[in-house]
Amino acid sequence: MNSILKSAFIAIILISSLIGCEKIELTNYAANAQEEMDLLRDFYENTYNHKYDSILNLAIDTIDERTSSGILLMHRVIGDGVKVEYGKSVGFKYTRYLIGRDSLKTPQLYSSGSNLTETDLFVYTAGYTSGTILINSAVSAGLDYAIRKLNKEGQATIVIPSTISSSSLNEIWDIDIQYIGK
Repeated sequence: MNSILKSAFIAIILISSLIGCEKIELTNYAANAQEEMDLLRDFYENTYNHKYDSILNLAIDTIDERTSSGILLMHRVIGDGVKVEYGKSVGFKYTRYLIGRDSLKTPQLYSSGSNLTETDLFVYTAGYTSGTILINSAVSAGLDYAIRKLNKEGQATIVIPSTISSSSLNEIWDIDIQYIGK
């Protein structure tokens, strides 16, 4: 009987606490995904083509998969020929940007991290993914896919759409591959 009273008391408290709560808005992930796709399209059409043409001009080679995987990869340096392969350790320096909108709804880049001033490289094992995020690392499947198109000492700017990024936001990575292990 005592446990029944305790359960009833807890149920009454929970129900009364819910009555006083504000309405909870559920996230519409489909709408958010569409907003991110629109943002990336606007970034390419209205911002990237004007402000960032110099990056395209500096590119030695461009892999444009915007209509398939969504990735745009611009090699600045090809590297020494040792290719990043599935199962190999990869160490790199990076600067990461997120693509967002300013108060005027114009697409902009926002700095979101870098290891350029650190002595240690970011190291992960290429190709070991579990869904969007790689196991035991913060590298997304999209970034892994792009990195596996690079060589040791290769440098590239990579645009990754939100659907295959680590943050569920559109990202740009400046990558410098400095180590490929066995």
